[in-house]
Amino acid sequence: MSKGRETSSLGRTLAWGAFAVAVLLVSPVAIAEPPAAPGADQDSGKSEDSSETIEERWSEQLVVTATRSDSTAGEVPRHTTVVTREDLDMAPEYGVGDILLRTPSVNVQGDKNTLVAARLDGGIAFRGLGGTVQSRGLVLVDGFPLNDPTGSYLFWTRVPMDDLDRIEVVPGSGGVWGNLALGGTVNLITAAPANSAIGAALRIGDHDTQEGSASYSDLGESWSGSLSASALDTDGFDILPEDEIRPVNVPWRKDFVTLSGKLGRSFTPSQALHLSGIVFDEDRVLGTPRSIDASDEEAFTAAYDLVSGDDAWQLRAYSRDVGLDEVRPRLIANGTSEAPNGATSNPSRAHGLSALWFSGSAGKNSFSAGTDLQLNTIEAFQDSSFVGEVPTVLTFTEGEQRLAGIFVQDVLQATSRLVLTLDGRFDWVETLDGRRVETNQRTGTSVETILVDSKTETAFNPNLGLVYEASPSVRVRGSAYTGFRAGTPSELFITNTATSKTAANPNLKPERLVGIESGVDYSPSPRLTTRATVYWNQGEDLIERIFIGTAPPGGAVIDPCGFLIAGGQCRERQNLNEVRTYGLELDQDWRFETYWRARLTGTLLSTEVTESPADLTLVGNRVPRTPNQAGSFSLEYANPRLLRAQVRVRYVGDRFDDAPNVDALPERTLVDLAVARDVGKRFQVFANAQNVFDQQRLTDISATTGNELNAPRLLQIGVRFRSR
Repeated sequence: MSKGRETSSLGRTLAWGAFAVAVLLVSPVAIAEPPAAPGADQDSGKSEDSSETIEERWSEQLVVTATRSDSTAGEVPRHTTVVTREDLDMAPEYGVGDILLRTPSVNVQGDKNTLVAARLDGGIAFRGLGGTVQSRGLVLVDGFPLNDPTGSYLFWTRVPMDDLDRIEVVPGSGGVWGNLALGGTVNLITAAPANSAIGAALRIGDHDTQEGSASYSDLGESWSGSLSASALDTDGFDILPEDEIRPVNVPWRKDFVTLSGKLGRSFTPSQALHLSGIVFDEDRVLGTPRSIDASDEEAFTAAYDLVSGDDAWQLRAYSRDVGLDEVRPRLIANGTSEAPNGATSNPSRAHGLSALWFSGSAGKNSFSAGTDLQLNTIEAFQDSSFVGEVPTVLTFTEGEQRLAGIFVQDVLQATSRLVLTLDGRFDWVETLDGRRVETNQRTGTSVETILVDSKTETAFNPNLGLVYEASPSVRVRGSAYTGFRAGTPSELFITNTATSKTAANPNLKPERLVGIESGVDYSPSPRLTTRATVYWNQGEDLIERIFIGTAPPGGAVIDPCGFLIAGGQCRERQNLNEVRTYGLELDQDWRFETYWRARLTGTLLSTEVTESPADLTLVGNRVPRTPNQAGSFSLEYANPRLLRAQVRVRYVGDRFDDAPNVDALPERTLVDLAVARDVGKRFQVFANAQNVFDQQRLTDISATTGNELNAPRLLQIGVRFRSR
């Protein structure tokens, strides 16, 4: 199909989708109310038009991610999605990354199941900005960054789902959060300690998969604390098509352990200190016995809260020590064995400090302001050019990034129906002391290359949003935003040592984004909510891997990658310059009977590379790894006396795996099932199935591992205990 025909078809799809939403929004909808409980007052005296409160009609949730302060969902001018604890309990997925794939605005780079995903698979992007291992979105845990210091990699298992209270997803550049929040922000909110609360869960699945968690929390008069532990082990599964599995291949698999603790101390009713720590370790086998990688982290956070009259202050600090290790072999003897090809050890450290001020003393205005500082230092030790089992070249790379930002924000209740949000943020990023030293281990000679002496970038990003309550059942939202993402140390400094290489580029410019969105929230009854959002984004200088060449038989030196063995491919990170995306997002929640609930989420999306001086042939192409359509439909039955059951259908449209739009990935439709039943007041048993019909489609085309498929059918049973 030609690009012109494809664009025309998508245009018609968007037009019909917009028409359907418009009809839904303006049509009278009769929603049956639930039957009154026996003995309940049949006449509450509330009319739907006058006495019903906003909270009752909209079932408001408190969110913190969009404005960095507590806000009700109705005050947020973005299409914010909240995944609740109840949603997580019914989730058949093993990890947060899989949960996010349900959100219409999100796409994750690797699209691999949690049981086999590697460090290069976790990168997150929003609204057609394209999949990349370096995330185009910021992910937080209770407001502290989860993106790692080296490459903005995301290890979703670092935060087990049993530790969470909710997940907040805010697409659209998060200007108040600064660097990394280019396309959107995700905040993983962990559960607060409760009084003498014990929790435990055990899940057993096929492929010899076991997952367990345990937690304890308690409260005193002036203190609180909690401890939790989670672990998973699996034999994994093959992700290659059956006809591509070689004798040396083994299933992809992983195991991980996460230990975390919290301690809170209230000095007075207006002062409190919160401390937390986490230890995380994960090991992965990626398709062959010698293809392995691992990650570990030790992190500490501290937050001090002070309330003085109508003002509130918050000081935050964190320290992280992250380790990444990987071994990349090459296949020999027609895939019957393997030989060492490259090994990397990549330690990094990150330290951060922030101060936030909130004021509600200005009448209709709620002011906030803040500043934050970050320091990231990275190192990489790479072995390559093996002779037998012995590496002959050691490459040492190091570098540092310093980041600082300051922002101000005003949430103004302009009228009884209109809320305006205005903010601006200035960021400063300095990249310095980037150097690479290559040592010939046979001769002892070394060559040093200065990658970056000192490079400074600045950015100012203003944002404007509004929420207007047109009627008790209709809200209108609008937002205009800007954002940026500086190149990570990995993109600027580190060239990998695998059979195929992606070269670093110290001359990369920051990615930038300008976007607008407009939406309508329609709730004629507490039992029906429809949210529709249209948006337009323009991304500039987006960083992509550009293909340079393939080594011929015998190998060859291909700049800037250096020597490549036969068949090895060279790519370099370059700024694509300009990408435009626009689309429609729909989220509908319908509680149509006493125990029944249906939910539909979806997106229609168009993406296009509009300028690319580095490679003119890319102009007009779709953005890699971004489908034009995606969505999910779920039907849930929840009777607390009987059981909870859910069936969900997920659809992902076709997309391309590469910037030249050569490697096509087909569409797929998967069905998931979940069933749970309470046993007494404290126990719950559950059974889940992912990909019920065992549909497997191509999800990745790799020059290193080959064609990769989505996860097969995964079955599991489990039991959950909560003392409260």
